[in-house]
Amino acid sequence: MSTSTYEEINFLKNSDLKSINLAELSKEERYSIWKRIPKCELHCHLDLCFTSDFFLKCVKKFNLEKDLSDEEILDSYLFTKKGKSLSEFVEKALRVSSIYKDYETLEELAYSATIEKYKEGVIIMEFRYSPTFVSSKHNLDVELIHKAFVKGINKAVEKVNNKIHVGLICIGDTGHPLADIKKSAEFCVKYKKDFIGFDHGGYEVNLEKYKDIFNYLTENGIPLSIHAGEDITLPNLDTLYTVINILKVKRIGHGIRVSESKELINLVKEKDLILEINPISNDLLSNVKSMNTHPIRYLYDEGVKVSINSDDPGMFLAEITDNYEELYKHLNFTLEEFMQMNKWAVEKSFVDEKIKSDVLKKYF
Repeated sequence: MSTSTYEEINFLKNSDLKSINLAELSKEERYSIWKRIPKCELHCHLDLCFTSDFFLKCVKKFNLEKDLSDEEILDSYLFTKKGKSLSEFVEKALRVSSIYKDYETLEELAYSATIEKYKEGVIIMEFRYSPTFVSSKHNLDVELIHKAFVKGINKAVEKVNNKIHVGLICIGDTGHPLADIKKSAEFCVKYKKDFIGFDHGGYEVNLEKYKDIFNYLTENGIPLSIHAGEDITLPNLDTLYTVINILKVKRIGHGIRVSESKELINLVKEKDLILEINPISNDLLSNVKSMNTHPIRYLYDEGVKVSINSDDPGMFLAEITDNYEELYKHLNFTLEEFMQMNKWAVEKSFVDEKIKSDVLKKYF
């Protein structure tokens, strides 16, 4: 199918960087540069990746809110203002799951999310989703959910002539009645032709008691990228030590609290792990005091491999490019550093090695 409706992106190469002075550019001009960075996004929840227009269309389609204006609907359901905690966010995400009412909507969501990421200049996109979370509100069949998501992604990739490479990570979560990590792990193995990795999502908990389940996954050739070191309200750093030392993760979702321990910084470097950092998410969920004090700058300067991600762009109504703008504006990240972080992300991606090799050769 033709891509004539989508603007071709003239991606930056390292040789272009010295000719660009970000300090001389307007905000609009900077955004055109953020878009041109060849981006590899490792951490984004597919089920919470939508535009405001898409979400409002779903709310109206299912007649969920009869008496609220569009602005009131977005304020009621989404998380666009600074909140108090991860728990508050999870409660809102459970409300948003009201739109997962039929398989057609899920297919449209996956199609739309993939197209939007292509338009933002993402060349390797790893989406993750929880089958049990998506099915929980309306008791949808997890196999049909998966089929709908895969179909929507494949249609979108075909639409843009395979100019975006998409992988899926399966989440086994906690915090709602249908959550079952063991069943999610078995589901992931059953559909390992579609899934490139496995994660735990929802409330951040110590996963040591589930180590046999995670061993089962790795024995079946499925690498782990697990949420840990995100929730600032937890009393210690045990979740991080567990995923690194016991579960043997390849990557850490968020991981910003690695910055609190020199021992952990050294451990992450020794294991050659990458942190999938989500700056706007961390700020809005109050897991950092402000963007000015976000630890990504410190971690990068300490030699920890980090990547930039959008986490839940539908909940925050923030694109991946917004995260780049925040890091430039508040923490003085340079184009060279943005390119380096994306090179690390490509190298650590779970997508096919041939795809990674081709992307590295073409852009980095």
